[in-house]
Amino acid sequence: MTKSRKRVVVERQLGRFTEQLTLNLKTQSYRATVLAAVNTSTEWRTGREIAELAKLSYKQTIDALNALYNTGQVSRRGRTCTALWGMRDLAQPVDTNIATLENLFRRFVVK
Repeated sequence: MTKSRKRVVVERQLGRFTEQLTLNLKTQSYRATVLAAVNTSTEWRTGREIAELAKLSYKQTIDALNALYNTGQVSRRGRTCTALWGMRDLAQPVDTNIATLENLFRRFVVK
């Protein structure tokens, strides 16, 4: 192979690599954009509200929210179309829920 032919082959390979890297960055940027939109509010929001804030389509937003939920970066309340999404800190810690149940049972026992 001549030097010019090798250069063409390397440029093609580099072009393919750049396309794949760009595709990966776009996917990551959807998640980062949605995470930033979720973290701007201290209240629960619907998927459509988050999509409007992030300026993404509803499908892109829901896919990103599900991925973020699976990695534990956002909280979800409810299921499917009625789900509300929020910062991870909006969900009550488990200890608070257990303490609430314990207090409730103690009231029944005392009476």
